[in-house]
Amino acid sequence: MGSGFNFPQNLSIQPSKPPSHLFTLDEINEPLSQHTDGGNHINILQSIDQYGIAGRVWEAAYVFTSYICPPSHLQIEFNPSCPLLAKSGDRGRTVIELGSGTGYVGLQLAKYLDSQSDIVILTDLTDVCPLLEDNASRMLADLNQSPGAEVWVRPLAWGNSNDARNLASQLGLLHSASTPPRPPTHIVCSDLVYFTDLLAPLLRSLIYLTSPPFASPSSHPPVQVILSYKVRSLQKESPFWFAFGAWFSFHPVLYRHKKVPPSQWNRFGSSTSSFVFVATRKQETLGWTVPEDDTALMGRGDMAFEQILLFDMES
Repeated sequence: MGSGFNFPQNLSIQPSKPPSHLFTLDEINEPLSQHTDGGNHINILQSIDQYGIAGRVWEAAYVFTSYICPPSHLQIEFNPSCPLLAKSGDRGRTVIELGSGTGYVGLQLAKYLDSQSDIVILTDLTDVCPLLEDNASRMLADLNQSPGAEVWVRPLAWGNSNDARNLASQLGLLHSASTPPRPPTHIVCSDLVYFTDLLAPLLRSLIYLTSPPFASPSSHPPVQVILSYKVRSLQKESPFWFAFGAWFSFHPVLYRHKKVPPSQWNRFGSSTSSFVFVATRKQETLGWTVPEDDTALMGRGDMAFEQILLFDMES
């Protein structure tokens, strides 16, 4: 995967704006500003100029951060509740974000985690890491409160086994490690499913990060993968979800209002053509050999995504 993907031909993008609603039009009367305005630690215009599509905050990021911290005046609940905010037993949370770009999602998340025990690891291509380092530094300088989780920035090209192994070493997950192991508890992805040439590498990285040495069949609780996704071209994107379903069990996040009697459950993100999925590896796949050929990797699949779309259309 090369950095040329961040500067596709005829690139012409503008900074995104937080949507005025993420639920339905009659459920909110003001923009989601307190946690979706991007924060003054990200200089978006400059980031787009220097880093292309990696420098833009994409729409699914706003959906994701609303899952982390919904507007308080809406009084809603999620099913499942955001797993990123739940303690993972006796160990701290170790969150790896793939394709972090500006770091918007990971840095927003870090604010809500524990500075004593939690780590958020922002990853992207090597030449995007300076943007992540700069934005992380700006966020820490802007905060007048506890900085939240410890933030790391690491290079991780999708599908690159050497990058994955280097990260495993830094987390103390290899036999030769001299530091206490910090296996990942969560993998975070936002708006990554689009470029067809990157679908197999993205899936390969998700498989790497939920396989030994990052995870084992006895891992409890299992590594959770949370993906925020905006539909742009189903024809391009559906093959990823087909192949993803062979390796992972996943379901969309639902929401409802807290009232008596409770409102019905609705799919979160439906008003913006977006999904948030919570996923875990299928146990039987932990013994599978990962195909070296991308075509073979993408050729094995499951129809779960199509069933979710069909349910959406019928409801």
